[in-house]
Amino acid sequence: MAVMAPTILGPPVLALSPRKASDTPLTAVKPREAAMFEDAAQPRPRRGEALDALLREDLELYGREELEERIERLKAEIARAQAQLDSKHQGRAAADALFSIRRE
Repeated sequence: MAVMAPTILGPPVLALSPRKASDTPLTAVKPREAAMFEDAAQPRPRRGEALDALLREDLELYGREELEERIERLKAEIARAQAQLDSKHQGRAAADALFSIRRE
């Protein structure tokens, strides 16, 4: 039988571990540690995955007002992406100007 000590974060969670002759059948895992194991199992989303899901969404289910709102939000996202692209172009131009060799 496993002995559980009280913790500040709450009672420990029992988790199965590989059994050996010298081991106890269960070992205590704190809730915070158990959450770390669960998070590690989820795959990291790919870049652009949210946009791909957005493009596959069935627009037939939306009403007129919802579609208008969606268009406005997409326009705002396009403006945000354009501003980021402009910023990158400006940064590149500044770097090119700084490191260019002047020939006279």
